Amino acid sequence: MDLKFSIHDFFNVLVVNSPEGIGDFIEREFQYFKADNLNRINLEIKFVDKIKIPDKSICLLKDFIYENGTFYFNFSGSTLCVPIKDICKENMVVLSEKKTPEWMIFYVIEKILHVKLLEKDLCFFHAAGIIENGKTVVYSSLQSGGKTGWAFRGLRNKAGFFGDDLILVNRSGYVFSYPRRININKYHGSYYRKFLKSLPRNIYIKHRAFILFLRLLRNLLQLHRVVKRRIDGLIESKNIFRVNVNQIFPEVEINNNKKIDKLIIALKTYTRQQIFEKWELKRSINFILRNTNNERLAHVEKYMRAFFAFGDCHSFTVKKYIAELMKKEVNTVSRILKKCEIETAIVQD
Repeated sequence: MDLKFSIHDFFNVLVVNSPEGIGDFIEREFQYFKADNLNRINLEIKFVDKIKIPDKSICLLKDFIYENGTFYFNFSGSTLCVPIKDICKENMVVLSEKKTPEWMIFYVIEKILHVKLLEKDLCFFHAAGIIENGKTVVYSSLQSGGKTGWAFRGLRNKAGFFGDDLILVNRSGYVFSYPRRININKYHGSYYRKFLKSLPRNIYIKHRAFILFLRLLRNLLQLHRVVKRRIDGLIESKNIFRVNVNQIFPEVEINNNKKIDKLIIALKTYTRQQIFEKWELKRSINFILRNTNNERLAHVEKYMRAFFAFGDCHSFTVKKYIAELMKKEVNTVSRILKKCEIETAIVQD
């Protein structure tokens, strides 16, 4: 199964020979960016039967092996090979065995995107974006800060959509969509209940029966508290569905290339009496940069720290390359925020 994706023609991805399950997952995640043809390939993910790890490799972490500018990850007995030294090049080829967890393939694609799009004067914002009353509004908050719920309220009123968690913004302040799939759960209230009712009846019944079984298991048996916490975590995970936005709002309109009119920076309050003072520009810029960087490093930070700590010539080259792009990102974000209205807001948990 071969897949082709073009991220607004800034960056193209080719996935070759993917197993059916992984291919289906990646296709659903990047459905909006599917392409029939690519005029160039910036990232190629090749699935192979076996990857041989060089004998002289160094084990930097339990599941992380390194040799001469190349990462070897071992997940669930399957090897993923990422030539990090090629991150500086125009194209990059990543190899994976066929049992690598689908999420790791997704992370590889997205983390490389986070870096390479900076070369194009295009950066991610950890934010939701909609068009409401003719104005492009971007809502940035920390993780679990209400971005998806805020976007849903706009979409209910027929707002245009860019994304609920990540959006792309260029140096001139124009927003490009990044509508990957959405995590919807019980905290989304009526939207979540409406989605559950839209499921095929047999799937809905199986889901509710399994949740009920887990709750009975937890409450009726004399289980150790550690086991109970694990069951609680399993119940929580089974109540999360990853869906495309048009499964919740069938008539949604995906927008592109619209200039930011307003940026909202939101934080949750601890008490109802708490107020949120207006931030100066420098503080707002710092928030956007730090918040996006947290998202960029999620799931991969420990590996990058180990790589940089190893300190060979490749780690210095990659570190210098990324540092230069981060400087570029600072200039890009500063330029964007100077030209739009910024509002600070509080959100009650």
